[in-house]
Amino acid sequence: MTCPRSQLISISDTPYYHCVSRCVRRAFLCGSDLDGNSFEHRRGWIVDRIKLLASAFSINVCAYAVMSNHYHLLLRVDLEQPHEWTQSEVIQHWLTLFAGPEIIRRHQRLLLTTSAELEVVSKIVEDWRVRLSSISWFMKCLNEPIARMANSEDKCTGHFWESRFKSQALLDDTAVLSCMAYVDLNPIRADICNSPEECDYTSIQERLGLDPATGRSSNDKSLGAKVDSGTQPQSKLLAFAGHDHIDNNPKHLPFSLLEYFELVDW
Repeated sequence: MTCPRSQLISISDTPYYHCVSRCVRRAFLCGSDLDGNSFEHRRGWIVDRIKLLASAFSINVCAYAVMSNHYHLLLRVDLEQPHEWTQSEVIQHWLTLFAGPEIIRRHQRLLLTTSAELEVVSKIVEDWRVRLSSISWFMKCLNEPIARMANSEDKCTGHFWESRFKSQALLDDTAVLSCMAYVDLNPIRADICNSPEECDYTSIQERLGLDPATGRSSNDKSLGAKVDSGTQPQSKLLAFAGHDHIDNNPKHLPFSLLEYFELVDW
């Protein structure tokens, strides 16, 4: 029996959640079917959409892996950030994803004159403020466009994803670290590749600065070299804390990049 999402997600207990969406009807998210049709380009759809949503929502992406018929996401919800945004900033974030109602566009053009109209705008913006820190809305905005694009390409209709995404709360640092490694090493577990550097369209590959199309970066450093240096290429993923963890920044993962690379390498 399924549970309401409100019973599965409690930000007061933990901001970290492992989410999984899986295809139905043996549909291909990525990979190739027995007829030789390749769906590999859809991996890029997922990753590009994840990055767009991460820039719009107050939700950080800690790890991801795009597999042939499902994907994994490890998300961190930042409840405080939306309340720091001004009304204009909330509107700007939301309009990167949706067109918005006409009254909002009129508001942006400074065409509203009555208090009733301004009150309507305020209510809409406050609804958006809540949605921009909602995992359910994040996953909805990820899955629905991908489903439409895949169904259009497959020339079919109906469900592309299972009815609901699965989510698991991660209640402590150990659970977060273990889940990140689990997500990043999913392609190895599935016998798709043999090393983290070869895990295409995963967060570990992005953190290494590798191109999923070629598996190489400009300096072509191996994971071992990255571990030795403890450096991290430019990435939109949630950053790691400093090596000594003294910053205690809630917007950083609570361990160092070096520690994580050592764990994944092991």
